[in-house]
Amino acid sequence: MNFWGENDKASIGKVNSWGKSHEKSSELIQITEGLENLKILVKYQLLFKLKSIDCILIGIK
Repeated sequence: MNFWGENDKASIGKVNSWGKSHEKSSELIQITEGLENLKILVKYQLLFKLKSIDCILIGIK
């Protein structure tokens, strides 16, 4: 069962997309060195939309 309670499997395209996204997210996390109180929101679902944001980084410099 996935995050939304669905029992279907992710498509190959979606899995490939996640791989690319996670690679970029990792690069961004590495350059946040020095930020305090770093928060990472993963797979943030947009309200009133069927789209989502893969990763949001929030911190104080």
